Amino acid sequence: MLRSFLAYAAAQIILANDWNSFALVGIGVIGLVFAIAILNNWRCGLYIFFGWLFVEDFARKYLGNNMAIFFAKDFLVVLVYISYCATRKRKAQRITFTVPFLVPLLVFLALSRNS
Repeated sequence: MLRSFLAYAAAQIILANDWNSFALVGIGVIGLVFAIAILNNWRCGLYIFFGWLFVEDFARKYLGNNMAIFFAKDFLVVLVYISYCATRKRKAQRITFTVPFLVPLLVFLALSRNS
């Protein structure tokens, strides 16, 4: 039943020659897959978010400057935040930040303060 409804809806969009709606539905499906991937792993979501920042302008340009596409990056960032907080709360993995270049950074800060 669902497959026949989806096939009928896709056929109507194709017959109406409305490729923008067809592309928006495709982006929506891909967005749903990305949302599931982000909720499973926040680090993967961060890469998806940065990738979307590079592609977003093309999508807005060729699909009529839709505001839903403009706010998609905000939705992705909220999902990354939620996934990060859930991971942090579970403590399934220890999240630490260590600077591997701490000594050069401190030297740079010391030199920049004197000048």
